[in-house]
Parts: sequence; structure tokens; C-alpha cells
Amino acid sequence: MFGKDSSNYEGIKKMLENPVYAGKIVMKDMLPVKQSTVILDFAKPLLEKIDMSNKNVLERTIGIAIDVWNYCIVINKACDDSQTDNKRMYKLALAGTIKQKYSIRISDKNYYKMIERKEELYPDNQYFIIEHNIRWNADGSEFYLSVMTNDASNV
Repeated sequence: MFGKDSSNYEGIKKMLENPVYAGKIVMKDMLPVKQSTVILDFAKPLLEKIDMSNKNVLERTIGIAIDVWNYCIVINKACDDSQTDNKRMYKLALAGTIKQKYSIRISDKNYYKMIERKEELYPDNQYFIIEHNIRWNADGSEFYLSVMTNDASNV
């Protein structure tokens, strides 16, 4: 497939101009990153505060991080659709309303820090986490996170 035929080279050249991996946009000059890795990086401030050997606490913390991730996407979409001039205040108000309505078990400080983290590190990542699964190895010393996503950027 990737031989010396010039038509194949043109196809490769086009792919590199607009890189896509498994239907998901990848930043140029970087290797593809799995969404599960993104979620674990996003959750890092929360994961650093817990006993990671406690399976229940770890799984609950990852679940909270995924909930906050998804709420950030909803908040951004609502903010983009609004006619308000002060987008930041609107986002914070929506974030507070969502936290209160859905009773997310996370401190206000950590919650707003996670919202800021999403905006700082992954502002263009609009993949909504539909489902996630955590599997542990046989001796329980390592876990594997897998996620099912949906691109919410055009919703």
C-alpha cells in the first residue's frame, strides 16, 4: 500500500495535512492519543488525592472525572449557543447549577479546578464519554480504562 507509486504518496500527503486517526482528529506532529488516556490525564488532580490501591475509590473517582468532562462539553455548547457577553461567568453559573442539580460528589474547589483544566488542556476535544469500563489485571495491581465516545462538536 505504501510503495513507490506516486498516487499512494499523494494520499499520504493529504492525510498528513489533515491527520485523522480512527475518525478522530489528531494534532499535527503528535502520535494519536486514546481518549481513555486523555480522561486519565484530565483526572490526574483527583487521582493524586486518593489511595489508588482501593478499587472502589479509584473507580468512583474516574466516574466523577468522566461526569465532569461530559458536563464541560454540555456547558461549552450551551455557552456557545447563548447570547451573553460574559462567557466565563455564564460557564461558571452553568457549572454551579449542574453540580447542584446532579449532586456530584466533589468539592467545589476541585470541581471548578477540573472545569478550568478541561478548558486549558483540551479546549477542542469535544468527545462525549458514552460508556466506560475499568478492568483490573489478575492480581489487582493494574487497571485498564476503556471508553466509548461520541463526537459532540457538531451537535
